[in-house]
Amino acid sequence: MTPKYSTWETWIQQEHYTRGTQASLSPVILYQVTAAILGPAFLPSVMALPRILSAAVLVSAVLSSCVPDTGPPTVTVKNGTYVGFTDRTLNTDNFYGVAYAQPPLGDLRFRHPKPLNSSWKGERVVTSWPKECITVGICEQGGFVTEGIGYYPSFNQSWLVQRSAALGYPIIGVNVNSRLGPWGFLYSQEIQDSLDTNLGLRDMRHSLSWVQENIAAFGGDPTRVTIHGQSTGAQSVGLQLLAYGGEHGNLFTGVIAESCAPVCVSERSSALATDLVMDAPTRLTTLSFASYNSDVYRYHWGTILNNVANYTGATHAAEGPNKDKILELANIMTAMWIGFVYSGNPNHITQSIFPTIATWPKYELPEPQNYVFTLDVPLHVAPDTHRAAGINWMMNLMIASKNRNCTSIVSCGGDYNITNGETGGVYGF
Repeated sequence: MTPKYSTWETWIQQEHYTRGTQASLSPVILYQVTAAILGPAFLPSVMALPRILSAAVLVSAVLSSCVPDTGPPTVTVKNGTYVGFTDRTLNTDNFYGVAYAQPPLGDLRFRHPKPLNSSWKGERVVTSWPKECITVGICEQGGFVTEGIGYYPSFNQSWLVQRSAALGYPIIGVNVNSRLGPWGFLYSQEIQDSLDTNLGLRDMRHSLSWVQENIAAFGGDPTRVTIHGQSTGAQSVGLQLLAYGGEHGNLFTGVIAESCAPVCVSERSSALATDLVMDAPTRLTTLSFASYNSDVYRYHWGTILNNVANYTGATHAAEGPNKDKILELANIMTAMWIGFVYSGNPNHITQSIFPTIATWPKYELPEPQNYVFTLDVPLHVAPDTHRAAGINWMMNLMIASKNRNCTSIVSCGGDYNITNGETGGVYGF
């Protein structure tokens, strides 16, 4: 088959520059790592702003010290009343295992998520995670869409939520659990014919509708919601950004994608994993978003954690705070994430509380730049030319295969997002 475009440059120019003034995507943060060890991949979370900004009300991390202690936290949503618990260490209120759809059991096992269709009287106690996978915890997770759960300590949002309250910019964290592995991403001709494809992605989409309907009950603002994911979670939130031709019905206003991007890669090689699975798709995605004149920020993670051997380099899935060695860097980075949730600009808070650090510029053509997070030298801005020759070659391969069905683990041949009848590539999955 003759490729439609010869290089990634012509694809960007013809597919995006010609339409760059006609569309604008939600603000986005994406990143690359210096080197990567493939570990768990992480499913997405949602971060929303409290409607009343003077009270640090948080979901799966909810409530500030200014709220009087009158017993366990209680909230009434559309279907009934939940009772959570208070984490005294982090001074947050938590609600674990709140259902956002009917349990996918019986005839619903391999079907689209169904809205909750019942209510209850009295109170339901939600202080632990249930076995049902269609729940949210009102704080984050990951696992190659095969494993992961919202209460993983490394990706629980409680610390980020506590940090936001301390900075005076409180956010609400919502951990989304969805169907994984064959229950969420089983693929066959029969499934494609039934249109019940990519159920894990559909679960995530459905959870965003639940947030719109219910986050105000926790004190949240449904008009300012940022979706956040790491590794496969980054790919997942990126796919939510592109689904249905980019129409998302105001379900969210921003995206933070850490270490991955929504580009299908048919074959994965461990020797080329970092470039092939993370860096090349991320650069291709940021270049295409930038061609729409969207607010895009990209960063480069160059920090080795204290429990990682030096020869591995800065690894994948290493942005989480390590209080022993990189607390200062964690404080800066989380302030940038929180500022992005508030305004779509990661510099929103840091300009005042960290006035000496470099400002993070937008990722703009024709000379896009990364923000470099590292402990060895001051935080700085660098051209996005990291391993340029090899990554350009990989991006060209991705463009050449754009019109072919994708066979990656997220079952790219499905119908979840059909754009111009295409499957695979940046737009289809």
